[in-house]
Amino acid sequence: MKRILALILALMIAFCSALPAFAGTEGIAYAISEGGASVTGYNGTQKEVEIDEVYNGVPVVAIADEAFKESFVSSVVLPKSVTSIGERAFSGCTKINYVRVPSSVKYIGKDAFACGSPSFVLRCNKGSYAEAYAEDYSLNVNYVLSSPVLKAQARTNNEIHLWWSSVQGADEYFIYRVLANGSRALLDSTEDTVFDVKNLSGNTEYTFFVRAVDDKKTASSDYEKKASATVLTLCDNPEVRIKSSPHRLDLHWQNVDGAKRYNVYLVKGAKPVKLIKSTTKNGFVYDNLPVGKTFAFFVSIVDLAGNESRFEKKNVIIASTVCEKPKTQAAGSWISIDVNWEGVEGARYYGVFYSSSMSGGYQLADYVYPKGDSKKFEYTIGGKLNYMKDYKVLVRAYNENDDGSPFDKTTGIKCRLKGFYIISAALILLAIGVVTLIVLFVIKKKKEYYEVEC
Repeated sequence: MKRILALILALMIAFCSALPAFAGTEGIAYAISEGGASVTGYNGTQKEVEIDEVYNGVPVVAIADEAFKESFVSSVVLPKSVTSIGERAFSGCTKINYVRVPSSVKYIGKDAFACGSPSFVLRCNKGSYAEAYAEDYSLNVNYVLSSPVLKAQARTNNEIHLWWSSVQGADEYFIYRVLANGSRALLDSTEDTVFDVKNLSGNTEYTFFVRAVDDKKTASSDYEKKASATVLTLCDNPEVRIKSSPHRLDLHWQNVDGAKRYNVYLVKGAKPVKLIKSTTKNGFVYDNLPVGKTFAFFVSIVDLAGNESRFEKKNVIIASTVCEKPKTQAAGSWISIDVNWEGVEGARYYGVFYSSSMSGGYQLADYVYPKGDSKKFEYTIGGKLNYMKDYKVLVRAYNENDDGSPFDKTTGIKCRLKGFYIISAALILLAIGVVTLIVLFVIKKKKEYYEVEC
């Protein structure tokens, strides 16, 4: 009884293993036997079909008779595990362009490629069984080159840099981008072994393929995994602005989509040397600094996947801490304004400005450079001053990088020429005198008129 049950179980396993099994999204039907897995059919919608070497842990060794018969595939790439192709396997495939047959294939059945497609070529290696078969059946052949080894590196500004190994016999290389539906879109071709893909979306994953093609377009490499690369684009480095103050620098930048945090580096020479802050905010205050000193910064972005944008010289921001505002006094004389101020730390020279408008609009009077060890300075503003206006005076201290101390058009020392009130009073008295003379003249004329009448 046990022997009978064991025999029934063995028959059931053998029967089930011979039934086709469909590979979900790919739509390829398989049958598993003792020798391995066979492709028995295709009901998918993808036109470019690439068969895996293994199905459910079993190597794919055969393409069964009429497996792709009358399907609408445009290309089929067979894995290197396949050793046989059945009769009429691709017959009636009127839209097919090529089938890639590896050198591992040692048997191809009758009319396996009687597809009826005028553009069909058999892609194979030189000296292979498939080449001899193609010659017997007068099929067009496209010889296969070695596949380039592709690598990719994300850059900022939504670019990806591709580079690959050179292939012997290749005249140029075709670069493809893999679309969301799995199909490949040709981007460009080049004779070089490098290519930059630009105008991509930030923080987005992309996959690329590169194929090698000979000068007559009769030989090309396969869509092998080593010729593909997947990479996540980096966010662009933010545009940073710095506001200089005495003893501190305020860094600000706009939020960048896809940024998880920002890293602020101190730059020396041509590279970042120290991470001084990692923050989720769009600003950072670097304080307790000496005045008149120059600092260089680079702000990078760490995206949601943990990738950090790369250092670029064009994104380095250089700024200097500015000097304190000099303590200034100003007094108007008869024809000029006398300005006095105390020297400040880090100042290389000073600028004296004045304005005849109370809202600002300063213009430069002159620059004053220290002489010796003097800590007190004075300057007289003369020339085209208007006695009838008030003035504002401002002194700025400039450091070794020609950065001036904080400037605000609303600040300044208000002063007035000494002759302002005297001249104003004189003009008023003159006006009163003129009016009085006119009145007396009119009265006199009227009196003479009445005397004549009488």
